[in-house]
Amino acid sequence: MKFESTIILIGLTVLLMTACEERTASRRKVKAEVPTMDFHSIKLPMEYTSEALGGFCHPTSTQIDGMDCMLMYNALIHAVEIIDLTHMKPFKQIKLKEEGSERIGDVRGVFHHQGNFILCASFGFYRIDGEGNLLAKWSGDEYLKANHSLKGFSIMIPELMTYFNLYNFTSYDERNDRMTFSIYKQEKEDGEYPKKILVVDCKSCEVVDVVNVVCPERMKREAQLGILGSVNSLPYGDSVIYNFPASAEVFVYNRKDKTTQCYTLGSDFTEPYYQCQGAGDEGLSSGYYFPLRYDVLRHCFWRVQQKPMVKGQGIAGKAFSIVRISPDFQVTDEYLIPKDKGLLPYLLFTEKQLMLNRPYDSDDGESVLCFYGVAFTPVTIP
Repeated sequence: MKFESTIILIGLTVLLMTACEERTASRRKVKAEVPTMDFHSIKLPMEYTSEALGGFCHPTSTQIDGMDCMLMYNALIHAVEIIDLTHMKPFKQIKLKEEGSERIGDVRGVFHHQGNFILCASFGFYRIDGEGNLLAKWSGDEYLKANHSLKGFSIMIPELMTYFNLYNFTSYDERNDRMTFSIYKQEKEDGEYPKKILVVDCKSCEVVDVVNVVCPERMKREAQLGILGSVNSLPYGDSVIYNFPASAEVFVYNRKDKTTQCYTLGSDFTEPYYQCQGAGDEGLSSGYYFPLRYDVLRHCFWRVQQKPMVKGQGIAGKAFSIVRISPDFQVTDEYLIPKDKGLLPYLLFTEKQLMLNRPYDSDDGESVLCFYGVAFTPVTIP
């Protein structure tokens, strides 16, 4: 009987170890490398401006009429700018309504879907056509007020407005026309608990799921990791993928069976957890894990991470790394982007390359968009 008990104990131990291993991505036995990068630039006419690059609305990529395109929001003239990355030239500019019933408010993200455009705002989204006409809109504030079970929740992050404005990216599932919004409720002084993610169908303007966010254990133990209070979420088919700015962990929620898997996606460039230096400006000296991005052209995910900054705020011109992640979260490759390139950690996907932006240059009053195209060694990713 004792022998049988020992065998059972060994078996359970092996199963437990296997289960834990399945939650950690298998790193390739190579150190992160600096990829080959090709420089590109586009001169823009005066009605365009490269000052649209960066700020609270980060550029995104899509394919329009068979061309690889970059979408930007130009806050100076309240317009969406479309840049043709296939032929490296401006393609179209969509002026947005500023008054009346079709007025478009602040824009935090620009996405494309079947000829229309989804504009993410602080509290919801707008759908417009290619001429800027308003087709539909959804307000997160109105939804929260109408649902008693979500009383006390807000789309704004309590006590972490600095991080929200500077770092919280928006994500959109172009294939399924869905967007996610994180909501928060202040219940403890040392953290924002609980948190949920709203999954919104952008066609029907209805919330199709409310996801309870699983917080990392370390967050519950260390109040100084307050930056973990911000949640970055990505809708992906029947899943919702989310991560926290100060943690290497990635959580995948399955909307069908209501289960959550946690994966620790390591990095040769960064630490598993970043330490916050304190509140206000000091906290911004911490490093950061960016939200995951899905690359439909290569059927994989990408994530950017930056190390803690010794001096100064902001993310432009700092060294960072890019991790390529398989759809099953089991295989990763990492590439280093040195600081001497002066690049912004915004990813644009084209047929041939992964494009990275460089802060704009000015030449005789003309705006110039600058890019580095990153060529990666072909890797078989299931």
